[in-house]
Amino acid sequence: RVMEGIPHNPMPEADGTGQNIQYGDGPRITRIDGYGNGNRALELTAASRTYILENGFMAEPEYEFGKGPINVKVIDPLNVADGYFECDFQDYATSISNGTDTASWVINRYDYKGGNLLESVSSEKSIDGNNEQLIPQWGVSVQIEQENYFKYSTTNGGVEANATEFISADISFADSSFRWLTSVSDNDAFFPTNWIRSGTFLPEDDPSDPAYVCLDNAQPNYRDYLDPCNYKDWLENNYADPNKEWARILEGGIAPHKLVGFESSFMPMAYFNYASPTSARNGASISFLPSVDIVLTSDQSKWTRCPVIELGRESSLNVGGAEPGALRASPSVKPNGDVDPNGGTGMGWFPGYAIDLETGARLYMAFGENSFLAAENGADMIWNPTDNLVDNGGNPLMGGMHPVYIFSKDAGSINNYLLGYDFPEYVPSEGVDNATNHAYQMMQDVMANNTTAKRNFYSSISWVAYPMAGPNYDIDPVRLPTEATIKLRVSKEYKNYVATGENNGNPKYSWNMKTVATDLGSRDRLADALKLINIVPNPYYAYSEYERNRLDTRVKITNLPERCTIKIYTVNGKLVRTFKKDNPLTFVDWNLTNHVNIFVSSGVYLVHVDVPDVGERVLKAFIGMRQVDLQGK
Repeated sequence: RVMEGIPHNPMPEADGTGQNIQYGDGPRITRIDGYGNGNRALELTAASRTYILENGFMAEPEYEFGKGPINVKVIDPLNVADGYFECDFQDYATSISNGTDTASWVINRYDYKGGNLLESVSSEKSIDGNNEQLIPQWGVSVQIEQENYFKYSTTNGGVEANATEFISADISFADSSFRWLTSVSDNDAFFPTNWIRSGTFLPEDDPSDPAYVCLDNAQPNYRDYLDPCNYKDWLENNYADPNKEWARILEGGIAPHKLVGFESSFMPMAYFNYASPTSARNGASISFLPSVDIVLTSDQSKWTRCPVIELGRESSLNVGGAEPGALRASPSVKPNGDVDPNGGTGMGWFPGYAIDLETGARLYMAFGENSFLAAENGADMIWNPTDNLVDNGGNPLMGGMHPVYIFSKDAGSINNYLLGYDFPEYVPSEGVDNATNHAYQMMQDVMANNTTAKRNFYSSISWVAYPMAGPNYDIDPVRLPTEATIKLRVSKEYKNYVATGENNGNPKYSWNMKTVATDLGSRDRLADALKLINIVPNPYYAYSEYERNRLDTRVKITNLPERCTIKIYTVNGKLVRTFKKDNPLTFVDWNLTNHVNIFVSSGVYLVHVDVPDVGERVLKAFIGMRQVDLQGK
């Protein structure tokens, strides 16, 4: 059966129709309780981002259209139901890692938030399988799937050994002509540029083996950063990233803490008096990584007060004799770099902030310096890496070593990891004071050699970046050339997490369709639709694509509302034809005859369309008739 379809703007339909959202788009989702993203890249609304930045945590963050933690997709833009919707996860027991693997869901529709329940729809399947459930009466589909963490074939252990899928990474500059930030790009050389321990490299360290490659550390010219035996990939015979998937993020400039080198000089990690930090690195599981936004800005009201970690490996060469991994032994500074007389030692300011998109929290941060590299800004307590990777003799400088550390939020309880720790959110009003800055207080315990504090502090570091200045840029954080934003997105299992407590931590999400629901019966829309009314083809040159045979003559008056009167006149005002329309079709065919079915002559005609109580539209059409063709087949 052949069906006729004419593409058109739906505005004239149903006494004025407004399509406010496109097919495939989704509403703004709000998290009420729970955690996770179902392998979806999240984006916060500007209002939510500002609230988190200023307050440290938002129990009900809102995500941008189509960028929320569950997939609610418009499938019928002309039938999108209005109302307030809530989706509750139910009927499940959490997994060993606190996952909601077997949950089903129910969506309740209300006339407005806190209003009357209108109807409910339950899931046909649990979220442990992929299913896009259509809800045609609402004009949407819902697709929620638990994307479980996994272990590589080279990995064994508990939840801490799990990995997850990497979704995306991006660095953008508000003014793209100023690309002032770059990084130490990881490679496989036996040199400090090899700072990510991804892969399966295991050097032979048995001196009796012919394949022995370790350098003799008793030699006077021994350099630990040139020794192949300091470049073992993590962890020997239990490799966390055998395929180097996590070593390619932003050209190898940022990596999960678990994979970051610490074994030699010029590595971006230095653990204070912690020779074997295996338990801490296990606690920084790849599967625990949050999706984050890291923003670098000259707006000091958005800066993060943070510890500055000494990365020089020889305390005798470091300012104040600071041990590697300790707080820098220089006086704390104000945002402008001046000494803070009330700040003690070791605290500085990172020119920006980091936000966890799953928890809705602002995150603690820290950065490092190698105070031996004073000529490379490594001793001034300011985050200002240079663009010098090596000196003229090929010796490593690494921009003065200014790695950035991003902490997690509540990683222990979210992942049900008994050896984990729930690092809190960064609240600006608390972070400015040493007494209430959680990172500073924990560093005091770390430097007092509290073993538990060391494990808790270091396992809470999730991401490590190794930035440098772009070529020919001198970084002054007070005058950055333009704002830069780094976005890291990873797949997160749906898990229980108490945000508001409204659903006892079980995942619960809401959205409001008021701004995107289809407008029907809108007089204003119908008035706007008048300008869409048209006659096609115009001019008519003895033929149109609408004609079905050689005897057929036809033009269409299009984009008509359901009810209207169409009158066709000659230019001297003589009425030729009248149509009274009262049907849902958006067009009327005129076969180019008058009211007694006689073909009109060639010429100019006026088409007057009157829509009761709305308005009118007048069109001018040129009609060029052809001679009637009566020949046989």
